[in-house]
Amino acid sequence: MKKLLIILLILGVFLVGVNFLLQRFFFKSHLNESPEITEIKLDNFEFNSSKPFFYSKGGKIYYSSTGKLIQNQNPVWTTQPEKVYVSPNSEFAIVYTDKELTLIDKKGKVLFTIDDCTGLYTVQDERKSKRFLSTDIQWLPNSKGFLISQDRVWDKNFSDKNKTSIYKYEIDTKRFSPLIHLNEECTGDFYPFKDGEHLFYEYATEDGDLAFKKVFIRSNEIVSNHFQDDSLNLTGIKSEELFINYNDYKSTFQGNSHDGTKIIVESWGNLYFDDNDTTVNLLSGTRGKNAFKGNSSGFSSNGYFLPGNRYFTTTIKSKNVNGTLVVDTETFKTMILDDEYEFYFNVNNSDCSELEFRHAIVPRVRFATSVSNELHYK
Repeated sequence: MKKLLIILLILGVFLVGVNFLLQRFFFKSHLNESPEITEIKLDNFEFNSSKPFFYSKGGKIYYSSTGKLIQNQNPVWTTQPEKVYVSPNSEFAIVYTDKELTLIDKKGKVLFTIDDCTGLYTVQDERKSKRFLSTDIQWLPNSKGFLISQDRVWDKNFSDKNKTSIYKYEIDTKRFSPLIHLNEECTGDFYPFKDGEHLFYEYATEDGDLAFKKVFIRSNEIVSNHFQDDSLNLTGIKSEELFINYNDYKSTFQGNSHDGTKIIVESWGNLYFDDNDTTVNLLSGTRGKNAFKGNSSGFSSNGYFLPGNRYFTTTIKSKNVNGTLVVDTETFKTMILDDEYEFYFNVNNSDCSELEFRHAIVPRVRFATSVSNELHYK
């Protein structure tokens, strides 16, 4: 027994030594540096959204009917969400957690659940016939229901055997039924027409390009095909004909306001506001460094504007300042909320009607990377 303890002690010391040598000479972790804020002026002020919103803090979801952050209220949902799809009228939310979609109202009442869904990063192994795609959801313009796509027939990636169905859930009747059975795979997004009679869906051409089809729902008849032109527009279609929920608005808007008039972007250790006429340095800092990977990292992430386009929020993680940064883009005051907040609301093409087609329909906004480089070398 004593000999075994000695062997285990020697083995433990050996492993500790190996780990130290790996960290110091291979991973070079002692040379790593965290981002640091070196210059920031903080204030306290009230901020608001022009729409009611859901928000999460500490793994729970809350609701604000006034569009203001309300402290010390009861949560409407007590499980950490991975994704939240809010209705256009801001009164309902579809919460995605662990391959399950749950429709709740603003009080947290469960209205409907789909428990056979893919993950948010859909891979071939997760897809199978009759399974719903958790990323392919579109609210109806009147907020009385939503659409979701299903792999009606799934063979494998790029197979001609794949077939998609679009299902519709109606809140008033609690009815969940097929809206249309497509004769091919919807390879990306789909959108309802405002007339309620047509659907717009993405498909792959014989050459492997992506395009859209307009289909008449009642007869399943293809009305027209729409392709990308040299200006990244979709031919033969107008934004006002469709209703587009920008479900990934926090990434697709790239720090731009929803009306496209201003942007906030991190550039080489500085956080800038820019609207083409005015550029303001909101705060300064140093970038972090990973010695092993040889790359650097900023102090802000997931920045986006709240509805109304006045207030901007982003998560700050640095050596000396952490939390949720709020920026007032009229006064340029900044404030830090001690907790990490995530705000959920609906952004659609009535908020941003200018769109373009880049493998998916996205808002036409300034590229954050280009703006960052322009400001750095300005």
